[in-house]
Amino acid sequence: MKEWKTIERRVLEEDTQRITVEIPNAQDVMLVFYGRENNVEDNLPSSNGSDSTNINGTTVINCNVTYIRPLGGNFYTFIYAKVINGYLDGCVRPKGNTQQYNFSKTDANIDSIHSIGIVSNNYFKKDSWVEVYYR
Repeated sequence: MKEWKTIERRVLEEDTQRITVEIPNAQDVMLVFYGRENNVEDNLPSSNGSDSTNINGTTVINCNVTYIRPLGGNFYTFIYAKVINGYLDGCVRPKGNTQQYNFSKTDANIDSIHSIGIVSNNYFKKDSWVEVYYR
């Protein structure tokens, strides 16, 4: 089994609705998000986010990737994707939530993962961060 490699931690310098990380062609990818989301005014009450995850630019699942929280209410979320014999498999696991969301779109004829991203209907807040591991 190949060793895991990492892409340097990226800390958000401003609020953003989209985070995309380019990856050298990989078969296994894990994205770790630590942070929160909220609106521009940062005044939404705590609840689940309204997000999606994409692989190679294609949305693979719509689910709460992160949580809407006030300042200081950060959580981890893990997104795991794997190419198995030309098919994509994966899941989203927000910590603090006992549910795991499996990808709803599993493309055939995929040879590798070259980008992973998350999109929010709100904003991923400044000082949240992502790390990506791949092999």
